[in-house]
Amino acid sequence: MRNHAGETSRAAGRPARRYYRLTGDGVRAARLALAELRALAPEGRPSRGGAEPTGAPAW
Repeated sequence: MRNHAGETSRAAGRPARRYYRLTGDGVRAARLALAELRALAPEGRPSRGGAEPTGAPAW
């Protein structure tokens, strides 16, 4: 996972936001973990949220 700090918001008195992005290895590990969880789910039960991965980045 990579991260970087955004611009500080001194006017609002808040620290800089942190932004995170999965690396290629992180994406592969997450997909493997999700596949393992799906294999454990009972048949016919809809997944929560209904979103299916497309393989395309979310950004």
